[in-house]
Amino acid sequence: MTELHSTLIATTEQRSIARALLYQSARALMMNSQNYDAYLQSLVEINPFLEYIDHSNDSLHNAYRDLPASFIEDVPQPQGLHDVLLEQWLCVANDESRFLGELIISNLTPQGFHHFPLSTFVTKDISLHTLLRVASHISRLVPVGCATEDWVESLWVQSQEQPLHAEWSTIDILTFRRAMQLWEHIGYNLETEYLLKCESESELRSYLQHFTPYPGLQYGAVSTIYNKADLLLQRVPDGKLQVVLHTYEGVLQLNDTAYQQLLGQMESNPEGLKWLREQWRKAGDIIAMHQYRNMQLLRVSSYIVEYQRDFFQNHHHGLKALQLKDVADALQISQATVSRTIHHKWLATDQGLILLKKLLSRKQQHGSQVYSRQTIKNKVREIIYQYGKVRVSDEKIRRLLLMDGIAIARRTINKYRHEDGL
Repeated sequence: MTELHSTLIATTEQRSIARALLYQSARALMMNSQNYDAYLQSLVEINPFLEYIDHSNDSLHNAYRDLPASFIEDVPQPQGLHDVLLEQWLCVANDESRFLGELIISNLTPQGFHHFPLSTFVTKDISLHTLLRVASHISRLVPVGCATEDWVESLWVQSQEQPLHAEWSTIDILTFRRAMQLWEHIGYNLETEYLLKCESESELRSYLQHFTPYPGLQYGAVSTIYNKADLLLQRVPDGKLQVVLHTYEGVLQLNDTAYQQLLGQMESNPEGLKWLREQWRKAGDIIAMHQYRNMQLLRVSSYIVEYQRDFFQNHHHGLKALQLKDVADALQISQATVSRTIHHKWLATDQGLILLKKLLSRKQQHGSQVYSRQTIKNKVREIIYQYGKVRVSDEKIRRLLLMDGIAIARRTINKYRHEDGL
């Protein structure tokens, strides 16, 4: 009975260890190379039986070590709106207004408008007039039209920089706001024409379309972040595409020599022997986690790259429809595993860095043809570029796509244009 009980206890412990290992592996799979290398290094430092083998003699690794910085090293994402404005403000502000400008910029929404009214920051030392004056200066920085109350004031500021006619600069914000309200609720009428001194509605509409009502959205809402490639795409001599892992740490392995030496020293110390074997087991689990992560990352990325071969051969054009389920079914793994594997993973190609996630695209059936979401977005982009500076309405794009057998809603086109900044 005692023997059966000890067996059950061992099984429970094994299950607990297995669950912990699965959780650790899933967590590691979601990390990008920068976070994972730091995480792995912390595990190696506290375990005496893990070590790195230098792969400086590895010809494949050396082939990528000296590639251009824009290819495999840190690539900055666009700066956030606050950083862009603050950088300009610190160059032009004097000592008295610098603090107020920083306060106003920190209060801006991603669209570029005041989150809290400027009156919120009024004190006995800071007047509303002073805050309005500083905000007016900031609104002329790039992107023009930020540090404003709403989209109407933003358009007014932008229009003052590029006036429609000689008298436009005499139109103040109250007059402009009144004209916009009339236009929105009643339609373009004689009063609107008188207030804005504009000859026709079409002229006014064409003029305002040169500006953006939400200038802050041109920039990300976060500060500069640096990304490092997790994977490298190599073109082998036979024309195939090969994906390799990108790491500078070397090959992780177990240090069996150190384990055997300590094992001999602790034979007479039961507690020390227990600790030693526990550390050896943990080292083995870390190796298993590391190998599992590398295997899944290479399997999933290699399949996606091979499936999207035409995309890489045609200079990043012609992305095929491919979804998480397609990859999961092909590799006989769960969709959750595929999702974790491609999460924030960057692939370095000869055309620059690209997120693995961007190589997946939802399927859309139109007639007998299946299009990827990205293919339709590219068609929208091509139509807009064909018309040059002439503004093309969403409805017109919808009709042109319909002529090609692609039937999508106008709101979907508007969504695509917003996502790509078109």
